[in-house]
Amino acid sequence: MAPDQRGYSPGVRPPAVEDYAVRHLSDDVLRIVDALGWGDFHLAGHDWGAAVAWVTATRVPHRVRTLTSVSVPHPGAFGRALREDPVQRRKSRYMHLFRQPSPVPEQAVLAHFDRLGLPVHRSDFYYRRFAGEPGLLTAALNWYRAGGLPQPARTAVPTLLIASTSDAAIARSGVDDTVNWVAAPYRLELLEDVGHFIPEEAPEVTSRLLLEHVCSVP
Repeated sequence: MAPDQRGYSPGVRPPAVEDYAVRHLSDDVLRIVDALGWGDFHLAGHDWGAAVAWVTATRVPHRVRTLTSVSVPHPGAFGRALREDPVQRRKSRYMHLFRQPSPVPEQAVLAHFDRLGLPVHRSDFYYRRFAGEPGLLTAALNWYRAGGLPQPARTAVPTLLIASTSDAAIARSGVDDTVNWVAAPYRLELLEDVGHFIPEEAPEVTSRLLLEHVCSVP
């Protein structure tokens, strides 16, 4: 099941910033799997989806068979990197802009869309969606404006982290520290010469690693 997350479809685009707090985003995951009638499930996510996946797996480890995070380290490791690693602080400077009140960030994103680092074959598609669908870009930025993750706790489900050496948004320090935040079998796969958008840039490798991880747990 690969749903659009909150804000990315017109029918699920609440207007208030606080509606995008991570507890609501995690609750959305659980509501979806409950509606599907799944008692337990494998969970995977990239970027913000990975952050939500980490939170969800930590909240309900008895329901998550495996966790696959793509690009994004454990929130505890990422938070430590933001505090202590100047490389991560530099890579995360864009977040300060994205958290400003509307419409300044929206205008900046549309004016400098080519600098976001999206895969070339997808950037025009995303630009047309953000520019042409009222409220979509504001909803996407509200994920940043809502800000903050819960107090970090160790994750107790089998976990795969797929990271990359040329990620413009994620420093190596948080990736390396993630092993200290997983109290279960853990595997790191580091892809050479791949950027932040791993599912777009290395789809075959991503799919193979994901399937291997899912099948590794009875």
